[in-house]
Amino acid sequence: MINNNSNDPWTNHPLLGMTLKAIALSAKCTWICRLLQHPIPEQDLLLSSDLKFQCYEELKVLNEVKTQDRRKLVNISFAKSILYGCLIITKKICDWDIKLEELQDEVNKMIEEYKFCYSLYEPHEVLISIWCLFVSGSASMTMEQREYLTYGFLNIASKINSSLTLKILKYLKIIWDEDSSDKSHVGFEFLFDTTVLDIVCS
Repeated sequence: MINNNSNDPWTNHPLLGMTLKAIALSAKCTWICRLLQHPIPEQDLLLSSDLKFQCYEELKVLNEVKTQDRRKLVNISFAKSILYGCLIITKKICDWDIKLEELQDEVNKMIEEYKFCYSLYEPHEVLISIWCLFVSGSASMTMEQREYLTYGFLNIASKINSSLTLKILKYLKIIWDEDSSDKSHVGFEFLFDTTVLDIVCS
């Protein structure tokens, strides 16, 4: 049973607790992506800018939490990984001409959070966000990043027996091969293409 004591941010749920704000922000980012129009309306730019600000503020809160409890550390790490995914999306919407190279810090920090969780628990005991894997995979540029993300996808697919997870990984491998052949980064642009997302997630 979840502890609803408002004075205690830590709930008994292994993924909630300090992740509630991050999950809410990721839902809003997904909503904006699905409804995004070009040119981007001023209202969406303002909303994305506000979401980006909220992500930075929430990261500050999480970074200031002092604890040695492993479950709480994983809870914080899970939330931070989601926030880095939100930053990738909101930075792109706020500056459509941003270079993918300028978003690699967020991709790498997201992967660092995954690695940190795996350092605390056995891989089969760690549940990571498929949404984050999809976002970071779409924005990844290096073989090292993609190999680790592939490991994350395969791990979570085996844990929850998810065909959707394997379908997303198959999609990412296709666009990664496309990147290698013509040096483009089509996967990142497709992240904001509703038609492509519907095909991948159906």
